[in-house]
Amino acid sequence: MFEDSDHFPSLKGKAAEMRWLAAPMSLVWQDFMDPALQLHRQIKMLLDQAALIEELLGAHPAELVLPPGVGQQFAKACFRYNQLLTAVGSWHHERGLVVFNYTIKNHTCATLACWRTT
Repeated sequence: MFEDSDHFPSLKGKAAEMRWLAAPMSLVWQDFMDPALQLHRQIKMLLDQAALIEELLGAHPAELVLPPGVGQQFAKACFRYNQLLTAVGSWHHERGLVVFNYTIKNHTCATLACWRTT
C-alpha cells in the first residue's frame, strides 16, 4: 500500500481507494497514540481536519463552488490542516526524518481554501 516516491513514502492506489481514509485512520491513531505527547495530539488533530475536509467535499460532490457557510468552514479546516501539517513535518524534519513533502500539500490545500467560494 505504501511506496517510495521521490524519497517520500506515499500511499499507492487510486483516488477512489484513498477516499474517506482520514476518519478511519484517525480512529486507529486514537487507539495507539500517547496523549501525553504533543506530537501525537497534533497528528490526531491533523487526521481529524483531513476527515472534516473529506466530509465537507463529500457532502457537495456535484458543486463547483461550496455554499458560503460550508466554504468558510472548509477554508478554516484547510488552514488548520496546513498549520498542523507544518508542525508535524517540521518536527520530523528537524530530526533528519524526511517522511513527507508537506510544502506541496500545504500549497495545494491553501489554494483550494482560497477558491472555496469563487
